[in-house]
Amino acid sequence: MKQLALVVMAGCVTHGGNQVDPPPPPVVTDLSPASGAYGTTITITGTGFTTSGSLVFAGVTNDAQGGAVVTSWTDTQIVARVPFPTTAGAIEVDTSTGQAQTPVFTPDMPWTAGMSASLDTVIAARRYGTTTDVLGMDFAKNVQLISFGATTQTYALAGVEGSTDDRTPTRARLAGQDHAVGNDHADHLIDFTVVNNAIVATDTGLVGELLAADVNGAWLQTFDSTSGDYSISHAKPGSPWTIDRGPIVTLGIVAAQITSDGTLVVAWSHPDGSVFDNMANPAVAHLAPAATAFSTTEYPEDTAWDDYISSIELQISADGQRMVLAYASQENNKDFEVPHPTLARATTGTWTEATGLETSLDPLAFTATGLAALDQANDVLSIIPDIGQPATAQPVPMWPARGTALVTDGSTLLPVIQVGERVWAPLPPQ
Repeated sequence: MKQLALVVMAGCVTHGGNQVDPPPPPVVTDLSPASGAYGTTITITGTGFTTSGSLVFAGVTNDAQGGAVVTSWTDTQIVARVPFPTTAGAIEVDTSTGQAQTPVFTPDMPWTAGMSASLDTVIAARRYGTTTDVLGMDFAKNVQLISFGATTQTYALAGVEGSTDDRTPTRARLAGQDHAVGNDHADHLIDFTVVNNAIVATDTGLVGELLAADVNGAWLQTFDSTSGDYSISHAKPGSPWTIDRGPIVTLGIVAAQITSDGTLVVAWSHPDGSVFDNMANPAVAHLAPAATAFSTTEYPEDTAWDDYISSIELQISADGQRMVLAYASQENNKDFEVPHPTLARATTGTWTEATGLETSLDPLAFTATGLAALDQANDVLSIIPDIGQPATAQPVPMWPARGTALVTDGSTLLPVIQVGERVWAPLPPQ
């Protein structure tokens, strides 16, 4: 049987006694266009690309990959889309015969990708001047506070248990710049403050399920198994932390937010009582800064659903007048949730199905005059003049990333975005 011999020598290959020149390395002759938004389709022209290979974009690391970048690949032409977070620079063409570089491609964006950090899930984000604080979980469900500024600092909230189940959400909240609070496994309230670039964890000595927090303290919920009553109390920061309000008896609160004047806005599962099967509907109420009892309960929806409301996502404007509420219900004997349409309330106090919001999980941000919602499916930022009014869509090119939150520096809306295993907090326009 005749043997096939391949001998690689300097600059040539010997095949059956005949000298064969090696395939030529790739050569790039053109890149078009040379600038554009993320997601722009580019064409790289040249020779020696073979029939397959890979592209390396400036600023895109191995753990920030997402989406099919290459659309087509031939020996003379490559068609691809420019992925976020590409930075200005040459694109490297890698083939089995060598490498080549294109001319410089420059992203043309209304905002700039800032620093990034490894993170799996974003829980909350807030802008403080030129710094963005992000609260989230890594891939092992460890809760972290990440400060995005001139540099990126990641701080672990030791003892706080992360959760991806909306029915048992992660009990951690942003309380101010470089400041968070959270519950450990025994519902102890732990204060986490960044001091000299290190996180300092302090057990406040207080116990209760963390509902909401701001710079003035935290609201905690406890349950009395003897009486069957829930109650809430306000914890005031200090050395030591103290309870300065409460306890105030309430139904079991599922979600809560704090307005700019300190009013607590809560949502709970309210048993209807007049419908068979003990069905319930979501209820919303306010607790004013000096009040000892909640305001009159609002019912965003007249219809009662299932046995109880299992999860609620409540977002409010700074003044507490406008709200967006997404919720799911569940029966006691079923292991699945039933999602319901997103509801919204304008300043008039009328609850309606939210217009312009594609899903309840879209990142939202309240502006001075309306509501901004980022449509994940279409990379579109919908600016809603007021809840219930038609939205005006503005494209937010960030392919193939997804928005996880919207923050504002007071005038500009900026998305906190994720692709692959990394999260970015974009810098404001220069």
